[in-house]
Amino acid sequence: MVTREETLLKTVKKSDLIIEVGPSFAPLAPRAEGWNTKIVDHTDREGLIAKYTNDINVGSKISKIEEVDFVWRDGLLSSAVSDEWHGKFDIFLASHVIEHVPDVLGFLNSAQYLLSHTGTVVLAVPDKRYCFDYFRPFSTTADALTAHHEKRIRHTSRTLFDFMAHFSSVNGMSAWGQSSVGTFDFTHSIEDAYSLSLLADMRPESPYHDAHAWVFVPASFQLILLELARLGKTDWMIEEISPASGCEFHAWLKRGGIDAVAKLSTQEFNNKRLLLQRQILMETKEQIDFYLAGDVSIASVPAVHQELPVTHAKNNASLNAEFVDWFPRASNAIKIYEGEWSSAVPGFLSGSTRLFEDGRIDWFEEKLGTFSGQRVLELGPLEGGHSAMLAQRGANVLAIEANMRAYQRCLVVKELLGLSNVKFLLGDFLKYLDKNPPKFDFILASGVLYHMLDPVSVLQRMLRSADKIGIWTHYYDHETIQSREDLKIKFSDTPNIVKIGDKEIQLHDQYYLNALDWKGFCGGMKTSSVWMARHSILDVLEEAGFSYEIEMDHKDHPNGPAFCVFAEKCIEKIEA
Repeated sequence: MVTREETLLKTVKKSDLIIEVGPSFAPLAPRAEGWNTKIVDHTDREGLIAKYTNDINVGSKISKIEEVDFVWRDGLLSSAVSDEWHGKFDIFLASHVIEHVPDVLGFLNSAQYLLSHTGTVVLAVPDKRYCFDYFRPFSTTADALTAHHEKRIRHTSRTLFDFMAHFSSVNGMSAWGQSSVGTFDFTHSIEDAYSLSLLADMRPESPYHDAHAWVFVPASFQLILLELARLGKTDWMIEEISPASGCEFHAWLKRGGIDAVAKLSTQEFNNKRLLLQRQILMETKEQIDFYLAGDVSIASVPAVHQELPVTHAKNNASLNAEFVDWFPRASNAIKIYEGEWSSAVPGFLSGSTRLFEDGRIDWFEEKLGTFSGQRVLELGPLEGGHSAMLAQRGANVLAIEANMRAYQRCLVVKELLGLSNVKFLLGDFLKYLDKNPPKFDFILASGVLYHMLDPVSVLQRMLRSADKIGIWTHYYDHETIQSREDLKIKFSDTPNIVKIGDKEIQLHDQYYLNALDWKGFCGGMKTSSVWMARHSILDVLEEAGFSYEIEMDHKDHPNGPAFCVFAEKCIEKIEA
């Protein structure tokens, strides 16, 4: 099982120069384990040890406290780090820190000063839906701008009151996860909250009173970054953002936000804002659904998470098994396929993979320029997650799915999300491509190629049907796969070689094995498939006259090496 630390550091090499902010007794990249890390904290190592010595929640973890390189007590973080280190770091790492800083925009801009031009910000951020911030309102771009304008170095009276007055617990826990919630309670009295608020003092010499100043869900965090970039206030943009896991979500930021949003028309920018606002509503609904699942007494009709009984007539079981006596609601359609969902349909308890808010689609749109008004063919939509993202960004989508149960789930998604500009077809997309349909502006094949028996032919047919394509696929990397027993067992020992032009294309048989036993199995039509070597995929593109860009190339992907490829037909080939 991949650990939290491995997830956050999945793109980080031990040779990278890391600045970790506020690790205290739980460093993510400790020097003791060989990481090339400089540490920033609010006091030195001796001060941290003194602070946590009698804390029963820390215990033996106090030994993990490492020497602090830079002490940051107020002002901009970058000002606490000596100038010689500015622009030198590869990774800016902060776990459960950003929500504490009085000036979140100043914090983000400090990362720009400290990181190299290609540096990455890696954040673990509390998700208000699953921690003591549960009843607090979301932070907004206006909040961030105000705090930065006021150059805050201490928390305001309002922040301190709101933080303490609404500090909540569930069954005595201050953080939980993606499950029904139990009994809520407020941890502090409102009188104590008011007393704390009276201690607020903005002067640098005043005592610091800690609080969560910033309250996020994944979509609200994305919205703030998007709007700040449009205003030219920060250059950070989301490279990848995870769904909530436990009480937090993870975000990886890269530069380029200002240029990316500057290319958008006002309408395109507003469409992105509206999409994120809708996503915030869906994420809030997820919070409400978990709440209703824990306390259905407040709902006027059965909650979606209840076991909803099926009526079986005594002598007519086979007929009545096709009927339900549930209270009518759109979300009941999700229940039909319980245990089969792979993706997390926004606002509904379904699967766990966030295909409806996927950074791969963001990257493809960045490369394409816009999806608005584009005719897009999607191969193998699975459950319509990417279809929904494309449609919500203005594309006209034709999506072809061969798996009957997956196709039905796509129709459920279309109904629940109101996707009027998506048409789902059931059938074999290869037979469709063989009919030489009119060219599309873009073809998307995410999670498709490695399920094919003849992936080379599939790729070639795609390249005939559009001048721009987007692929996310697993690929065969001998060293990686042979080093992992869970993957090695699934592949044949020797590759098959086919020739395309003067290129030797390497193909490797892959067997699904136990995956076939899952009722939600979403692989290919046979018990095996063929994976292409990484270089072979690129060779096929080059032979067809396509240039390409690569992103999210992860050899350590849990299911095997994988990457994103955006390919575009070269101009001279088009003209020829």
